[in-house]
Amino acid sequence: MVVYKLMDYLRYGELADLAISDTEQQINLDKMFTFINRGLKKINSELALIESEALFSVTTGVFSYKISDPLVLRIRSAYDQDGKELNLNIEGDNRSVIVTSHDTVSFTGHRDNTNNLVTAISIVYLKDFEEITDSDDVMPISDGLLEVLVNYVAYLAHGSISMAEGSSAHKYQAQYEIELGKARKFGYKTGLSNNIDKLRERGFI
Repeated sequence: MVVYKLMDYLRYGELADLAISDTEQQINLDKMFTFINRGLKKINSELALIESEALFSVTTGVFSYKISDPLVLRIRSAYDQDGKELNLNIEGDNRSVIVTSHDTVSFTGHRDNTNNLVTAISIVYLKDFEEITDSDDVMPISDGLLEVLVNYVAYLAHGSISMAEGSSAHKYQAQYEIELGKARKFGYKTGLSNNIDKLRERGFI
């Protein structure tokens, strides 16, 4: 979804009575971007929307593998070259991938160890959204998540005004929780293509 479409939806809907709806004013536009970015982060933390993967060829003598993506949030799982899931953080297991930080893993097996035939690993991780900075930016969310984001942004915007005027924030917070529950029920996910195919395509196996 393009940001300006979301902003129009908000300006003529949930935020129509607030000063922030006048996005011709730079201060209001900046606030709108801040609230949208916070909303995207919140939804991503709740639903783990954006998964990606890093592929590494397991090399003799190399035991640490760092994901280069600056948006990585946390590592979720790991697979070998055959698509079999590897354990995470099991000391003493030569097929276990040890997560040493949010973006780095340690793996002590290598291709010359006949007891550990892992030649490549695929690390699946949760990543953050790119920060929204322009009304023409595109947010990689489905239409099914629009109401979740709208209600969270409305909650932030209404909650940012004085307490005497801000009681409507509670309404939007409650509606956000309802919409979030619907999103969980439908199990929205960006999805990953087959790990084995990706490894094969990129020459790791």
